[in-house]
Amino acid sequence: MATKGSRKNKFPDLRRRGACPARHDDEGLAQPIRRGVTQPDGMDRRCKKGSCFCASPNRTLFAVLTLTALLWSGETLAQIHPLQDTSPTTLTSGGVANAQVGWQFTCNSSSVVVTELGCWWLDSNTNSKTLTLFDESTQAILAQVTTTPATGWIWVSLSSPVSLVNGHDYIVVGFTSTSSYYYNCALTAPSPWMPTGTIQYITERACTSCTATTFPTSVFSQVCQYGVVDIGYTTNLNCGNGTIDSGETCDDGVANGSTDCGCQLTCDYSPAATSCGDSTDDDCTDPDTCDGSGVCEINDEPDGTTCLNDGLFCTGTESCDIGVCTSSGDPCDPFTEFCDEVSSSCILTCGNGTHEGSEQCDDGNQTDGDGCSSNCIVEDGWTCDHEGDAGPDECEEICGDGLVVGDEDCDDGNSISDDGCTDCFVDDGWECDDEEPSECTEGGSDSDSDVDSDSDSDSDSDSDSDNDPLTIDSCACRPTGNSRFGSLIGVILTLID
Repeated sequence: MATKGSRKNKFPDLRRRGACPARHDDEGLAQPIRRGVTQPDGMDRRCKKGSCFCASPNRTLFAVLTLTALLWSGETLAQIHPLQDTSPTTLTSGGVANAQVGWQFTCNSSSVVVTELGCWWLDSNTNSKTLTLFDESTQAILAQVTTTPATGWIWVSLSSPVSLVNGHDYIVVGFTSTSSYYYNCALTAPSPWMPTGTIQYITERACTSCTATTFPTSVFSQVCQYGVVDIGYTTNLNCGNGTIDSGETCDDGVANGSTDCGCQLTCDYSPAATSCGDSTDDDCTDPDTCDGSGVCEINDEPDGTTCLNDGLFCTGTESCDIGVCTSSGDPCDPFTEFCDEVSSSCILTCGNGTHEGSEQCDDGNQTDGDGCSSNCIVEDGWTCDHEGDAGPDECEEICGDGLVVGDEDCDDGNSISDDGCTDCFVDDGWECDDEEPSECTEGGSDSDSDVDSDSDSDSDSDSDSDNDPLTIDSCACRPTGNSRFGSLIGVILTLID
């Protein structure tokens, strides 16, 4: 028999086990239907424990078969929560008892499948809550669950997932028998309580002095979020199985949604420009962002970019180096100068005869080759000594080190005497080359050899004279004319020679 339903509760017989809301005629009269029978509007209403799951036969069969296959294979469905599991503790608390409170939304996708309902109430840690998903146009109950007391967000999986229709409106509400829930009413919709995108918030919905199965007809003038109640859904029942299926950009299985830029719960990468990684924003780096293909881009300024200039002369210039502001350091020569911040200049110290800073020596000049170089570094082959920091260094050659420096004539790399180079001076009768270390050979000229040479020359001359007493400058002169006179001249020439 036809029963006329009220605006407050169009389905008074819904509480009766096995009863399903019927298709209504133009006069609002409910037409009796048989369980599991396809109606003229193409909907197949299946009832279970007082709840109705209404969908087209094909969609119902697809969803159930797909979910069954996934559950049988042990796969975990990736869930998306429009309210992002945000803590509502900053919202207003209170409310009224025996009320259905929640919100209406539009589904903007053809592949949304609701797989769970959840809530966070003031007293949900001590009291169970009944959560319901309604079809806004037909007022049919599409899913209903009861929570187990717990803290924070409580999620209950649906035994029969609900496929939503693109462009269709739905209502998710929770029933409370106490006046303990969070709500938010404001003229400006605060994020994330007013989600947009695939699930788009429309308005709050509620009813008072009602039951857990009462359709929430009330719409308040303020922009409110009541509950707090939410749905959990996936856009693809295969998303999260670890395999990239048709329509998916990526699928990392249980790792979906675990990184800023990687594969998300929707099996897509985070959009380009999504914040990720280092959020530092200074002279050398900007916040990192996703590139849209799963990579977090490091947005550092180019190396060499001027940064954080402190204006100090002695710290040099500051520039970026791999995202870090780095100083070029003291601009002065560490060996010959010190930095004077007062005059913003480098003051010469090497050559003043005082051992200062990083100087290895200071002999009072800036001359190279005297043991202490022009930049006050001890030169090779020398040793420099100084007493304290006062007075110039005195430098001397290191004899025996194989280096010929300063006043050394040679240096054969040892301290052996009479080997050609003794105390770095060439021994008599020896010759030393210019190599380092010096190589010395015996056989050089000396005074005795010069005397011997002269004696040999005299001997040779005497021998020649014996052969020809009239030899002059190697030229033989024959006497001419009177032989006695010629002999006398020869004797005189011999004596003169």
